[in-house]
Amino acid sequence: MVDPAGVRRFQKRLLDEQNLDLAGGATLGDGVRPVLPTRRRISSPGFPRELGPVVFGPGAWYNSPGATIVTLPRRKRTILTARPAFRLALTAALWAAVLAWGTLPLHAADAPCLSADQKEVFLRTAKIVADKPAKKGVTQTRRVTLTDGVYTHDANVQRIDEHRSVFQMDDGSTEINFVDTWKFNVAAWKLARLFGIDDMMPPYVERKYQGTAASFSWYVDNDRMDEQERINQGLKAPDPDAWNQEMYVMRVFDQLIFNTDRNLGNLRIDQQWHIWMIDHSRSFRTRRGLRAPKNLVMCDRNLLAKMRALDRATLEKELMPYVSREEIKGLLARRDLIVKFFEDKGESAAYTRPARS
Repeated sequence: MVDPAGVRRFQKRLLDEQNLDLAGGATLGDGVRPVLPTRRRISSPGFPRELGPVVFGPGAWYNSPGATIVTLPRRKRTILTARPAFRLALTAALWAAVLAWGTLPLHAADAPCLSADQKEVFLRTAKIVADKPAKKGVTQTRRVTLTDGVYTHDANVQRIDEHRSVFQMDDGSTEINFVDTWKFNVAAWKLARLFGIDDMMPPYVERKYQGTAASFSWYVDNDRMDEQERINQGLKAPDPDAWNQEMYVMRVFDQLIFNTDRNLGNLRIDQQWHIWMIDHSRSFRTRRGLRAPKNLVMCDRNLLAKMRALDRATLEKELMPYVSREEIKGLLARRDLIVKFFEDKGESAAYTRPARS
């Protein structure tokens, strides 16, 4: 792993010493892009195959699977028409500089390597430089690209804030006092942090979007597919035990918050086959019973202990104003049912989920 300070020093060194630029439109993937839009992906025999092609672009240092990214200032645009010998010489010189500096990171998810708190700050403050509709969903979710001048990353934006006295569900059932709101996304994230399962959910924050309050969520690093795509492709997790342990966490969490919309598109899977829970806008009902108790199979010991210790004062402090007091009362009632269920089952239904690598 490269020291971030060292990366910045190397970047400055390139900016100071080089007077080169390449124009193009390469996509780095995984929600990570260069800070400025000018870049080009070049395959060159001057770099070993194990590091893959080189990506030149001004303004930032990032790394995508199979690619090395080196930043250069935006001045001249002469390399595109330069002779092959000159391009090979330049490639060899830059490769020597990279080797002298140290080993490069392996995945785009490692750059930026930010803590959950830092991601929250980024989501709240970074500038929107691109905006388009999300590919899936029925709540008019937007996918935006954010940059703070150092890091660039994508986020999903939800503005939905719908309240109905009666709502017809897709399965034909009817829900009274229906609520679908971005606020529950933020509440779910805060609750996940209280439980120590925030490594299974991308950060959500409140922020204005075009003058309207909304939730901004970190686009999942190394995102691979959703659960529907996995099923359609007939794929299976390489480690079934680890997969099941994460699924059990999701099932307990969904029963706790009374999530009525855990469809197959709201479960993301990354390149390491980790599960990511997204979109909780139809949760936190006031009902005191469990939505689907049959989904409770096993429970992580740490999660159960933290649920057992949860109290009303903590929830009101952490979750309000994103949920109401009545919704908190419903959550605590369901908590009691879940805790009793697993206490009655005993150690046969308990396990300890290992930390993600």
